[in-house]
Amino acid sequence: NKVVKYADTDSIMTSLKWLYQKLDWQEWCESGKIDLEELKKQSKTASKLSIDSYKGNKEVYYRVQFYLIMDKYVFQPMFERILSAYCLKHNASPLMRDGAHSYGLGLEQINKNMLWTGKKYYIKNPIWDDGTPLLPEEEIQVKGLPINKSSFPEFVRNNLKVIVKEVMKQGENMNFSSIVKMIKQIRESFELAGVENISMAERLNKYHAYCINDKEEIVLSSGCPRNVRASASYNYIIQKESNAKYASKYKPIKDGIKIQYFMVKDPNLEVFGFPAGELPFEVMPEIDWEKQFDLTILSPLNLVFTAINMEKLDSNLICFSPLI
Repeated sequence: NKVVKYADTDSIMTSLKWLYQKLDWQEWCESGKIDLEELKKQSKTASKLSIDSYKGNKEVYYRVQFYLIMDKYVFQPMFERILSAYCLKHNASPLMRDGAHSYGLGLEQINKNMLWTGKKYYIKNPIWDDGTPLLPEEEIQVKGLPINKSSFPEFVRNNLKVIVKEVMKQGENMNFSSIVKMIKQIRESFELAGVENISMAERLNKYHAYCINDKEEIVLSSGCPRNVRASASYNYIIQKESNAKYASKYKPIKDGIKIQYFMVKDPNLEVFGFPAGELPFEVMPEIDWEKQFDLTILSPLNLVFTAINMEKLDSNLICFSPLI
């Protein structure tokens, strides 16, 4: 659909970019073909904005005004007509006791661009939010994607936000090589951030539902979550006879404890966890920086790249010089 991009029970997301470009709205307003100031008088939201609201950014100002005017003169009358007819059809009153309409769909947000990666998974770049003017990329909003998940460490989230902000800034004129260059720079600083600052964090539960044995050997049931597998690796290692001298320092992980975990090079373990903030550097296995970077940085970004028809990045493309 050219206009409606997404709709559910209480919201509609639309795009009128094609109409905005076809009308050449900004040129018409600046040349006087459209008397914008007169149109603004009939709209409280539109009348509150000026070019100064956008620090002189005329392109953004005129785009926002276009949508506000369309809402006032096209969408609101259409919604009123349709919803009123719906109420009458189902024997519902279109008016409340005070005379106000019993229905309504109000304009909540105008975005420079949006990116969907799936249902209820999207990134928005608002330039007007419920009456508040915003400059492009001033307040990138993310729903459903790992960028906002507390399980991802702050160092990782901050770097993901930098990349996503640049993707939204470039929009359709994407220079993918510049994005790859930025990711390479993050890779170079990844190991310098320290293990705790690039490890995932989650609260452990259902440990004994999935871990059958963590003493003589690690035995896990099918469908075992990564955080349980990571905790089992930790418990198995600290209970080894060769690590008995650390028994008083490192206690087994139990349900309810918040843990951190990272990918390791040992194929028998795959992943290793530890109580949050208590890295057992004396006994921990060697971290697999490649896999950890893929887990925390590349995998979340690939959700974005595939949504805009870009090829997935793999760690082999992000070249780096190993630390000595």
